[in-house]
Amino acid sequence: MNEHTLTYLIGDLFRRTGDTENALKWLSEVLISRNATPRLKDKARDVKDAIKEARQKNNEKNT
Repeated sequence: MNEHTLTYLIGDLFRRTGDTENALKWLSEVLISRNATPRLKDKARDVKDAIKEARQKNNEKNT
């Protein structure tokens, strides 16, 4: 397991515990890394998109 995989996992754990701000921060680190694999970047992008969609749905629900 490399540094980028751990960074992704930390971001996903933050997401699972409801801390989306930190999750987005850690996932962004994967996305901007030059050495992360395309597959890992795709997974990070998927999780980041899911967080944004959930936030959007939550905002719509509250208005």
